[in-house]
Amino acid sequence: MRYLLLMLVTAVLIVADFAKEMNEQEIEGLLNSAINDQFESTYVKPMDGTDERSSFV
Repeated sequence: MRYLLLMLVTAVLIVADFAKEMNEQEIEGLLNSAINDQFESTYVKPMDGTDERSSFV
């Protein structure tokens, strides 16, 4: 009986550790996505092929 209880506790600890690791990876992925979106270029080239930045020169 003690052996089964020990196995159950061990399994619960392994699953809890795995879930925590997956949650940390998910949070890290979301943070990386948010950071990448923040630094993504917002410049859009016009459809007619002109470059708006060159018109100010």
